[in-house]
Order: sequence, then structure tokens, then C-alpha cells
Amino acid sequence: MACLDGHSGRQFTLETMTSTPLILAALATSAVANLNAVAARKHTLNEDGECTSVVVTTDHNEVIVRVPMNDTANAELSAAILGQNALTGGARAQLPFAVPEVLGVTRSGDSRAVVSTFISGAKFAVGDLSPDALLVASIAACLDALHSLPGHLVSDAGLPVNNNEQCRANALRLVERASASGLLPVAIREYWLGIIREQALWDFAATPIHGSLDASQFLVHDNAVTGILGFGSLQVGDPARDFAWLYGAPAGVLEEVVRRYSERTDMAQESLARRALLYHELELAKWLLHGIETHNQEIIDDAVELLDGLVEKVTTSTVAPVRRVTNEQLAKDVISSTPAVAASTGSATDDLAALDGLDDDRVFNQDTDFIEPLPEELTPAQQSEEQESSEQNQA
Repeated sequence: MACLDGHSGRQFTLETMTSTPLILAALATSAVANLNAVAARKHTLNEDGECTSVVVTTDHNEVIVRVPMNDTANAELSAAILGQNALTGGARAQLPFAVPEVLGVTRSGDSRAVVSTFISGAKFAVGDLSPDALLVASIAACLDALHSLPGHLVSDAGLPVNNNEQCRANALRLVERASASGLLPVAIREYWLGIIREQALWDFAATPIHGSLDASQFLVHDNAVTGILGFGSLQVGDPARDFAWLYGAPAGVLEEVVRRYSERTDMAQESLARRALLYHELELAKWLLHGIETHNQEIIDDAVELLDGLVEKVTTSTVAPVRRVTNEQLAKDVISSTPAVAASTGSATDDLAALDGLDDDRVFNQDTDFIEPLPEELTPAQQSEEQESSEQNQA
């Protein structure tokens, strides 16, 4: 969308319009009744080009105005709004950190401007954490509080709800989709399926989870978490998913967060950590599928290289080389024909029926060298001779 400055005749695009803090401040006054903008400044965090963000100072507090710059950013912002709206005032009161609250929405050219409460705080890099850092205790306390919220908050908002068996089935679906591409090393497939087969590992109580947590979603001040952003993947699911990002931290950090968290929840530390590692590694499967579905060979090659690197970590045996995609459309068709990774609509028993068949025979059946040919159809005379022979043997 473009408009003309009536005084100079200059043409402004949406990008130039939203790059001006005063224009976004004006949008905020349009989106929120009785909002009096006193000052505005560009938001310096998360400058990734996906959204233009401005912090507006009002008579009483500060708000942030975001305008998504592409369809992907718009979809992510919409999902975040749904998740944040699911957290009622009572739920927010139980959390030791702030969550953005949507105050209003208005049109901004072909896009829209979303006005939310502004949460102050700094960012940190996961690589800067250490096991003895004061922030580690705060992270554990925040995860405990989030996972202690009542599940009906999520279901009442129409967001996904999965019990422990459905979480297990979703992990299985993802592995099978990646395997169907022909690009997943056999060693990795069997390693992941071995974890999914361990029934005791999946004995946990599903809780509300953030669902897409990483260091970029945290705001901190004085070695404590002041706010958590996002919530576009809010759901009831496996709490281990909210720990997966900590595998990018220095040695001992994940273990310390899990230890402190388990002291509060009595959750088995080893099982929680192992599932968190699985979810961390399954991001490679998601990356591979994303590359195939978007026909991006660079992403495919990157995912394959990362998976080959993972092979070296999980096995020392000789592994068959990964096959490359030679027909991009065929690969996409194979992926699209397998079940999507989504919340299950059936019972847990139905979802996990396939787990009973995850044995060594299943691997062999993928290679015709292990399949014996079916017998040819017998003629009537041959059938008669075979029946007579059978009767004589019985006699």
C-alpha cells in the first residue's frame, strides 16, 4: 500500500510509514481507546526485520506497537495473540513473570498494528548461562509456575491438548514422516524409535507448556526472569519440550535447571532430561521436512549434514549413506501422504496402535531383499495333488 504526502507529493510505502515511531504511536491511539501518547521510540530488541516495533510512552505506562512485515510474521503474531489471551488475569497472577497483554488492534495499510503491554528487561544468550548462575534458579521457578497452571485455560481457548500417550504418538509421526523422505539415516531412525518405545519414559502428567521456548523469549533483570514472550504454541503437552532449548547451554546447565525444577514437582529428572534431548534432536527432522516442503535444497542439504553429524554421536558402527532427493516433487508427495504432526483427535490407544509394530521386522520390510516372493497360484490339478499329498501325510 502507498499514500501521498499532501504537502510534498512524496509517496510512502507501508515500510516507510511503519518505520516512523510517531506514525506507530498514532496507530496505538487508534487501536486503544483513551490512550494518550506522550513519546515514542524504536524498540531495539528483536530487530530481525519480521516486525516493526515501537515503544510508546503514555500518561501511565508504556505499550509496544508491532506491525508484521510479511505473512509469516503475521501468522506468528496471530498465534501469539491467541496464546496470550488464553492466560486470564487469574492465571497471570500465579506466574512470577509478566506476559504481554494485547490491548488493541487496528489496520495499518495492508497489514495491522497490534498494541500490547510493554515488559522491560534485557535478553541473554543461552551460551552465557552457567550451572551456578542465579538466573538458573529463576528459570526453573518460572517453568514450574507455568506448568502448574490449570489445563482448562488451554482447552477453554480451543488450543491443543495432548496427554502423555498422544505426545508419544506425535513424536512417532514426526520420525515416520522424516523417514518417509528417504533422507533420515537408519541409525538415527532406530535411535529415536528406541526412545519412543520406552513406555516408562513417557509416564508423565501433561501440563500447560509454552511449546516454543528458547532464550529469545525471556526478558531478565537483576538475574531474574521478568517476562516471557511468545506463547504462540501454548498447549497442554509434555513439559520436557520447554527444556529442550537448554541443550544449547554449557555443560551442567540443563541438569541444574531440571534438578531445581524436579525438587518442586517431584518429576523424574532422568526421564525429563531424556525426553528434552529427544525434542531437541527432533528439531532436525522438522528442519528437514521444512526444506522439502518449501523446495529449498539449501535447507535440505543443511539438515542432512546436521543429521549425519548426529549419527557420529549416537553410533560408532558403519551407517548406510544418506540418500539425496532426486525428485523434489516426489519427496514432497511422500511427506504429504503421511499423517501431519498435530494434536490427536482419537484416543491414546488408537494413536499408539502403530507402536506395537515397531520391531526389527518393520525395518526389513522396507527392503525387498528381505521379502520372500508370494507363491504362484496353483492350477486345479496341482491343488488336487497337494490335497492328496496332505491327506496321505495325515494318515
